[in-house]
Amino acid sequence: MVFISHRKDDVARAVRIAHRACLAGFDFWLDIFDPALAGYPGVAEATPQEAQVVALIIEMALLYSTQVIAVYTPQTAGSQWVPYEYGRVKEQALHSPQAASWLHSDVTLFPEYLYLGERLHSEGAVDAWLKSERRRMGFNVPPTCSWTGEETRSLDDPDSRDPRR
Repeated sequence: MVFISHRKDDVARAVRIAHRACLAGFDFWLDIFDPALAGYPGVAEATPQEAQVVALIIEMALLYSTQVIAVYTPQTAGSQWVPYEYGRVKEQALHSPQAASWLHSDVTLFPEYLYLGERLHSEGAVDAWLKSERRRMGFNVPPTCSWTGEETRSLDDPDSRDPRR
């Protein structure tokens, strides 16, 4: 299962990556699609108990994930969750094929932790990484995808917006 890490402002791009993962034959976890998180407030409004429940749900998703891909845009700087999630899934090696990040074209400087996995600069590179992960994991059946969500804009489209609006 591919865990998709992102900031709230980048949800449309995270949905696009979830769609790409589905087309490549992967299950994925994306917070906005997890019914267990429905109704929980954002961090600023959450009680300590609500924040703990959200953290536990995210931790369970991380435990069940075999790959992680981080959506990294100019809005990602300062995130506390993205670096944690990124490092949590990857194998215990200096460089892990299980971890990748999609880097927005406006990002010229990025944190050092992204060097621990693959750095992808296009939607095609995301697709190629997912395909190579299928091979590495020994998937022998053709990918199937039952995506019923609305098609989202390209990762590189500057007008990408939250598909739930």
